[in-house]
Amino acid sequence: GQQRTLRSPGLIGLICQAGIQGRQHLGHGRAAHRPHPADAPVAAAVPADAPVAAPADTPADTPVAAPAVDASAELKALGRDQDTLVIFCADHGDYLGDHWMGEKDLFHDCSAKIPLIVVDPSAEADATRGSVNDALVEAIDLIPTFLHWLGDDPAKHSHRLEGRSILPFLRGEKPANWRQYAISEYDYSVMGAAVELGVEPRDGQIYMVADKRWKYVHAKGFRPMLFDLERDPKE
Repeated sequence: GQQRTLRSPGLIGLICQAGIQGRQHLGHGRAAHRPHPADAPVAAAVPADAPVAAPADTPADTPVAAPAVDASAELKALGRDQDTLVIFCADHGDYLGDHWMGEKDLFHDCSAKIPLIVVDPSAEADATRGSVNDALVEAIDLIPTFLHWLGDDPAKHSHRLEGRSILPFLRGEKPANWRQYAISEYDYSVMGAAVELGVEPRDGQIYMVADKRWKYVHAKGFRPMLFDLERDPKE
């Protein structure tokens, strides 16, 4: 999915930490602020470009971790905890050794699925706070969600936005005609695997269509793969 974000400068560390502490979880982030005065404080306690001090005897090439930020406390201190939608997500999963692989190049769940933890401070979301929803959500749903939460109608932008707002799920509603399957694609034409397999750049794509039980994977020139996720959850 396309990854874009609406955020105030310097809030990236604040946003990610707050998302981890989220109160709604949709299973598959980013943040949007309702309009606020131009002079309203929005700086995080630790700006994104703040220098991080290291002990004097630390070798020059040693990575130094930035100090942790209690994002929920910072948002509250800034008066923004009740008008900020916080979403924590990632652009892809990772094998980390699953199926004897690393990186993200295929469509097993550990690679294709991403976290989506949502903090909606609105009172309308109280009914679902702390719950888990297994609806089929895609990364392209994030921008429509931001627009919806900010008071816009995402349907007005359907000519350029493919996703749908997940706000109804946060408010305990069930959107009409929600998707029955998720789609993903991966272009491996620039990878070494394409060269080793003798695949032309125009043919170096893999496609996935999956619902809650079945997952079908197609790569041009190769046998398709079909997984029954109920009987074969580890694929």
